[in-house]
Amino acid sequence: MAGRTEGRTTEDTELWTICRLLATLNQQGRLHFPLKIEHGDRPDFELVQGNNSTGIEITEAISQSYSACLALAERIKPDAVIDMSLFRPDSPRKTTQELREIIAASSLTGSGWPGSLAEEDWATFIAGDISGKHAKLVGYRQFPVNWLAIYDNLPLPNVNLADAIAHLAPKIAPLWGRKPCFDTVFIERGPVIVELTRSKSTHHILVDLW
Repeated sequence: MAGRTEGRTTEDTELWTICRLLATLNQQGRLHFPLKIEHGDRPDFELVQGNNSTGIEITEAISQSYSACLALAERIKPDAVIDMSLFRPDSPRKTTQELREIIAASSLTGSGWPGSLAEEDWATFIAGDISGKHAKLVGYRQFPVNWLAIYDNLPLPNVNLADAIAHLAPKIAPLWGRKPCFDTVFIERGPVIVELTRSKSTHHILVDLW
């Protein structure tokens, strides 16, 4: 996938995410052929398998300030080491000057993630993205089955996903009872896709097409 300053678009991220998700599900024998996938809007895709249709919405989980910092760094200092701990969920949005100072810094100045703070931050970021998409779902075309797929590009170190899911579950528990709601949430993080439903979470090894 192209870099942020190399023409990457929202559609690029959507196609990257849907292809890897479907490849992973196909590896498990969960797709039924022939099938058809149509790119649209609200939601982003419709997956048709026989007489069954699934709506799939795609989103990227990322701090907006961190995304802006990466894009700026690609232009002015591609080898910069960005202190990710400066972009926590409760961090205020940073100005361009603040981003330039972060990029130019010769040492890390953030507090890091002691204890389980990385897992807690992950849960807060992801819960915010899921909640935000749920809030918009009422205006989407509804299907018999509705999925949300999240491409995790968060500014975090290694995260223990089992612990992170334990922090996330109570944050999103009220969302499962909403009408409408997503039936399943898929989260791609590194080599794993986490599948969340009302009753359980499952980890799948990502099938990487690239």
